[in-house]
Amino acid sequence: MTLAEKFDLTAGRPAGFDYMRLVLAVAVLVFHTGDLTYGPKVGDQVWANPISGSIGMWIVPAFFALSGFLVAGSLERCKTIA
Repeated sequence: MTLAEKFDLTAGRPAGFDYMRLVLAVAVLVFHTGDLTYGPKVGDQVWANPISGSIGMWIVPAFFALSGFLVAGSLERCKTIA
């Protein structure tokens, strides 16, 4: 089966990106929970950690980029503008 045939089976909308968007949205909430719940000291400690800081730095841009691609694809599939 070719990629085009797989894409036709899902009507041009693969569900995997929706799950990835959901995971990124939850990750955004988790990374903001420390600041909101325990104050800026805990948030600063999380961002100072090289592993969680570098992951956290890419979560929000990845979420917005993926959301933009999904919205653009939805607009392309839309039959009317209204």
